[in-house]
Amino acid sequence: MDSAQTAFTHGGFFVLRAPLLPFETLLELSRDLTAASCDPRDGRSSKAGDGLPAPIPGEADGLEKALETDRARVRARLRELALRPEVREALFVASPDLDASLPAWLEDEEGERAARVERAVYRYLARMAGRATPFGLFAACS
Repeated sequence: MDSAQTAFTHGGFFVLRAPLLPFETLLELSRDLTAASCDPRDGRSSKAGDGLPAPIPGEADGLEKALETDRARVRARLRELALRPEVREALFVASPDLDASLPAWLEDEEGERAARVERAVYRYLARMAGRATPFGLFAACS
């Protein structure tokens, strides 16, 4: 092979791989959450100039209430995403066992098993929204 020849030639086109879901999908999971701005003593916003009186020491359950509310919001958003047909199909192809566990989790099952399913769903959604992996159905071609 002389220097004028090359081992590879382009095909005159290209393929751009993109994640299955837009990255905003992950950002949307945390929209309107309140625990991060709560005063841990009373659960009220701790932003300066918010017009709220000083927190009363001893009212420690405010942050826990805010965290519980935020978890419920994120959990509902995760469930909504898991019901989308393209997400469900990608989960099935990636992990048939996880797909088999989804119906119980979608019906508000509680406990350690449900927590494991929820964590797995989040990890897969993060991959679907943030990584153009060449395997499975977590990515698309643009």
